[in-house]
Amino acid sequence: MVFTLTEEKLSHSVSNISIQGINFPNSMEVISVNDTDPIEQFNVMDLNNDGFEEVYITQRSAGSGAYAKIIGIASMRDNSYGSIYVPPISDNDDLSNGYMGHDEIEFTKKNIIRTYPVYKESDSNANPTGGQRKVQYELITGEAGYILNPYELQM
Repeated sequence: MVFTLTEEKLSHSVSNISIQGINFPNSMEVISVNDTDPIEQFNVMDLNNDGFEEVYITQRSAGSGAYAKIIGIASMRDNSYGSIYVPPISDNDDLSNGYMGHDEIEFTKKNIIRTYPVYKESDSNANPTGGQRKVQYELITGEAGYILNPYELQM
């Protein structure tokens, strides 16, 4: 599995990103994400242990919250590839409660872990007082492809 990853920086805070697989017999498409946050890091791993690696790209916004996002590309048994659906933290009521960015994403040998401060209603952006939340991701098979499913780790 080989992917080319290209980032065109339009400004300090905006990029165009394109990903294309090489030597996939049933895919030649270019996956493009335009007018998006710049790339912070990328990692290749087999999160679901199916023997086929995925590519994960993290992005970081340039604003005061420094919000992080994840883009995922999965190999479909090295025959084709496609985007992994990564639901935003804001789509999950439990995980979004007290979330105001400032998150860190760590890739370990077999896990993706997001850690961020929890803000109480009266907290300023510079002074969170609600502790920390750790979110781990699992790669699951959905109806139309893969989903990077977040769940909270108990601390």
